[in-house]
Formats: sequence, structure tokens, C-alpha cells
Amino acid sequence: MKAGARVLILERALPERGTVSEVEYKEAPAMDLMMMSLFNAGERTLEEMSGLFERADDRLKFRKAWRVGRTMCNLYEAIWTP
Repeated sequence: MKAGARVLILERALPERGTVSEVEYKEAPAMDLMMMSLFNAGERTLEEMSGLFERADDRLKFRKAWRVGRTMCNLYEAIWTP
């Protein structure tokens, strides 16, 4: 990749209490358990997702995350800095 290239990931995120409705907040752990039992995977928090970029390659610098409308998805952006 060229310097300054952007990596974008759209992924569901574990919400913090008060950022979504109580129903959505209580649904998140159930989805996390389902992902763990079916796929050996899990939902990530914003902090876990931002750290994932640098663990993948220390030249990927996490820049920002945006909530996508009224969904529980976030759009994450990292910049390639060789």
C-alpha cells in the first residue's frame, strides 16, 4: 500500500451503556455469546478494535470510528504509515 492509504472496516460493535436503547444494550451480550459458541469469535469494543489494527501491523495507525446511523455498527478507519 502507498503511504496514507486508508483501511476501512464496517463491523458491529459492543455498545457502552447509555449510547443505545436498553433493549439493544442487553441484546449485545447474547450476540457475543452466540458468536463465541458458533464461530469461536466475539464482538469487540472500540478499544479492542482500535488495538486490532496495530496488532495486525504496527504501520496501521487507528484514526477514527463512526457510528453508522441508528445501527450497532461502526465504521473504523486506519491509515497506512510505512
